[in-house]
Amino acid sequence: MRLHSGAEQLVYFIGFTPGLPYMTGMPERLTIPRLDRPRTKTPPGSVGIGGTQCSIYSVESPGGFWVLGRTPLALYAPGAADPILLRPGDRIRFRPIDPAEFRAIAAAVAAGTHRPRIEPDRAEGVS
Repeated sequence: MRLHSGAEQLVYFIGFTPGLPYMTGMPERLTIPRLDRPRTKTPPGSVGIGGTQCSIYSVESPGGFWVLGRTPLALYAPGAADPILLRPGDRIRFRPIDPAEFRAIAAAVAAGTHRPRIEPDRAEGVS
């Protein structure tokens, strides 16, 4: 977990399902092949890796990435004014949390009071 959470990830693509980010920047030591046989259901919030990519499942869906853990954040909220949490260019740094903090963040997300820190890629347009 420390190896994964110590790296900054860059969202470079959103796809497969609404709001599902594909990220790059994972340490080379974590490069593993995708599952030979994808699972039929992966819960939303599952953080997975496959090849050189990291992803967070935005909705329950089939999946071919190895699941490392889960996030309590909602990556896709179809009823929200802005239903997709992440955008290409956003930088993500995971951090381990314990079950109590997971529940507290999940409750704040459900109440609409949690505000994750998301930083756009500032390298573009800077001279």
